[in-house]
Amino acid sequence: MKALKIIVLALVIIVGLILAVAAFLPKTVEMGNSIEISASESVVFNQVNNFPNWEKWSPFKSDDMTTEYEGPTAGVGAKRTWTSEKMGSGSQIIDESTPFSSIETSLDFGADGKSTSTWTFEKMDVGVKVTWGMTMIDLSWPMGRIFGLMAPGWMDPFFTKGLQSLKDTCEAMPDYSGINEIVTTPATTYAINDSCLLADMEMKMGEVYGKLVQFFMKNQLEMAGPPLCIYHVWNPEGFIHFEAAIPTMQTIGDQGEIVVSGISESKAVEYLYVGSYDGLGTGHELLGNYISDCGYQMAGSPYEEYLTDPSNEPDPAKWQTRIVYPIQ
Repeated sequence: MKALKIIVLALVIIVGLILAVAAFLPKTVEMGNSIEISASESVVFNQVNNFPNWEKWSPFKSDDMTTEYEGPTAGVGAKRTWTSEKMGSGSQIIDESTPFSSIETSLDFGADGKSTSTWTFEKMDVGVKVTWGMTMIDLSWPMGRIFGLMAPGWMDPFFTKGLQSLKDTCEAMPDYSGINEIVTTPATTYAINDSCLLADMEMKMGEVYGKLVQFFMKNQLEMAGPPLCIYHVWNPEGFIHFEAAIPTMQTIGDQGEIVVSGISESKAVEYLYVGSYDGLGTGHELLGNYISDCGYQMAGSPYEEYLTDPSNEPDPAKWQTRIVYPIQ
């Protein structure tokens, strides 16, 4: 009986010490890790900023996890909610998103508490340094604070695994360093809408741009930029529907098949292709892969802007074409 009293007293003392120690532990705990990735800032940023992309590299994936998305899939307001017996359940919302610089999210684990997560992207000479941090907030006394004491050591393998997986995912992608994310500048154009087979494209382009140039000269209109071509339907096996256009400083109304049109302001990705028009397909393919890898969606017809006048530069290897894809 005396021994039992000693054991009970010892347990009371131990529990008392634990509770006393927990009272002095912080209610907030910070943790995280960093890695350098040899890929463009935009590629790395979009793997984190677009929640569906987390399926490619997240260290918290499990075979029993079910994930749902609400609101936009990327950027401020994007939300993902997951359910898993193995990894637990919760939700995450993007609260702040500064392109290619930082992302801040809030996490809610229900009865297990809340935390915030911060991502920073620092451009390096080659690639980008990514830092993934997490802050556990409002830890309850005593168990929450005791858990917070152990959390950095417990979470570090997840940070390490996730960052390495993010690195492997990004570095396995094509070189997207020549692609820029932009907001297009609105422009008013005179345009001709037409269609033709791919084999007749060169001849048809020469014909419609010839009409547009003659129209500008006849009406003494001033060009406001280089000619461009908007591809509304691209069907290499059939007819290609396109809109050949020239930006204008002023308008005088529609003139038959030559109509007033334009480019609207929108978020887009662009790529500067240098070389013969025969190789433009490689630029379009690169942009298509970038949009897919970053989790974007097309938001309009792509277009080409012909920055070099072949009559002034006879070497096709030096021709510059700006390829633009509107996205959302």
